[in-house]
Amino acid sequence: MPAETGTGEDEEISIDAGDHTIHGTYTTPEGEYESAVILLHGYGADRQVGGMFRDFAEVLKDECNMASFRFDMQAVHQIADDGFTQYTLKEGSYDTTKSLEWLKETHPGIKHFYILGHSMGGTIDIINEAENAGMYDAVIAWAGASGLNVLYTPEQLAQAREDGYYRVELSWKDYPIYLPVEWFEEVKSLDLPAVSVRGKAPLLAVNGKLDDTVPYETGEQLVKVRSDERSVCIIYDEADHMFRDTRPALYRDTAEYLKSLEEDHQQ
Repeated sequence: MPAETGTGEDEEISIDAGDHTIHGTYTTPEGEYESAVILLHGYGADRQVGGMFRDFAEVLKDECNMASFRFDMQAVHQIADDGFTQYTLKEGSYDTTKSLEWLKETHPGIKHFYILGHSMGGTIDIINEAENAGMYDAVIAWAGASGLNVLYTPEQLAQAREDGYYRVELSWKDYPIYLPVEWFEEVKSLDLPAVSVRGKAPLLAVNGKLDDTVPYETGEQLVKVRSDERSVCIIYDEADHMFRDTRPALYRDTAEYLKSLEEDHQQ
């Protein structure tokens, strides 16, 4: 199968996912390429992740000769006058699989697929890789949480069970988010290390010691159960949840990891 040929530009993509449409951005290097990365944003974010995914898509195409597809989870396009209802982990994984299917169907020259998620996206990508074991060449979690119960209190869970949702105000959003009770029930029963052990691909987990949302030790927990010896955990002393002061290192180390795997394919 011939390699794919890219233009070096962004392309806005719409994917039919049944009862909704997946909106995303496909970024390609210029010329031939054979690898692509699916990028998954997290809780309260969109496909740009405050510029992180937009910038890393440029790193992927320029330094790794890889394409990337970043998309908005369903909640981003369900905004009403008073905010939106957040997606569930199941819905996030479903949209990820639909994105993988779209890539395989429309770009048959791609030989290697990678999946990368930030925060809750890093949780979803581990879940999705386990569900699609053997389809990805690596899974990468930036500040992915092994236990999402750190994101809510028992009082919030009780309120969600009573009302069907819990209303959340985020400092970086000008509208509230409504977490459905289904999300709470998923998170309450989630044992991500047990899911991670089912994964077949190597895992790169990157965490920061200044992260006040996800304990940095969770990356080590997720990596140590993987069977592939190429799995690695990187912890930055000065990184917070958004890697605000360590993004150059984050991009560099992730790109180097991906390039090392690409070299393995060529041997």
